[in-house]
Amino acid sequence: MNTELVKNSLLYYLLTSFAFIVALAWSSAISTLFDTYFPDKNKSVLSRFVYALILTVMLVMVSIYLNKPLPQTSLATSNK
Repeated sequence: MNTELVKNSLLYYLLTSFAFIVALAWSSAISTLFDTYFPDKNKSVLSRFVYALILTVMLVMVSIYLNKPLPQTSLATSNK
């Protein structure tokens, strides 16, 4: 078995798991911030859906931005 492939796969899985933990931490922090500035005595379902909708729109915008292809530089094209 290719040890380089195993190392790359292990690194990928470790980084993905850490990213998931960070996402949970940010979710908790943003939820607390949302509850602080927009208190809701009844913790209504509507406020949770608004929170989820705002985060979803933000995620879609970031995903679209990150999926744009990088511009070609003259150095990269000259090496071909």
